[in-house]
Amino acid sequence: MLLVLTLRVPRPEKRPDNLGRHLRQSVNLNRIALGADFLPANQDPSNPSKPLPADFLLPYPGFGNINQVTYDATSNYNSLQVQANRRFTKGLEISGV
Repeated sequence: MLLVLTLRVPRPEKRPDNLGRHLRQSVNLNRIALGADFLPANQDPSNPSKPLPADFLLPYPGFGNINQVTYDATSNYNSLQVQANRRFTKGLEISGV
């Protein structure tokens, strides 16, 4: 007697039109670095207790927010699905998911 066992590993579908795993991400390219207001070089010379206005600290002065939108962020979802069935005598059945 010959017993043949075949195992198949399910593989996720890769469709180019599926954006379920590719999330939109927006980045402001003209932002002030965190804590730049408190650096001694960025203090107002006429009033050293205050920092310079934000317009002077921007990497690209004269421009507001410069947003770059990309679709390179990803998400990952893993799940474990378990089902248990127990059939007793006289037709009693217990099932749990």
